[in-house]
Amino acid sequence: MRWPQTVVHRIDQMVQQYGSKPALKDGSGKILTYNDMGRRVDSIIAALRQAGAPKGSIIAAMQEPAVDSICSMLAVFRAGGVYMPLDTRISTEQIKCALQSHKPVLLLVDQATSNTARSLQDLKPKVLN
Repeated sequence: MRWPQTVVHRIDQMVQQYGSKPALKDGSGKILTYNDMGRRVDSIIAALRQAGAPKGSIIAAMQEPAVDSICSMLAVFRAGGVYMPLDTRISTEQIKCALQSHKPVLLLVDQATSNTARSLQDLKPKVLN
């Protein structure tokens, strides 16, 4: 089997081939099949578009490592964005410096990081949970 040009295209192939099989499992035990993952990625892409993220824009992600963080990364790739992961273990000051330097248009967060994101809103990235 020949690999397609991009990771996104390969993931699309995997969704079609193995739809009902497990694709992702995180430390909390949450499992997504390839079909579930594909739908989750599509819903995140819709949210990115609704938030007005143009193709080629930097989209930061401050999320705990879990199935949703993987889906967010894949969604940013598929939407044509530049994925900027932020390590949740670093200080808020370091996160602020990264946001000031790279000026992402969106900051993707989850339940665990939404409180920290509130303290970053003066830096102007639109926060999307």
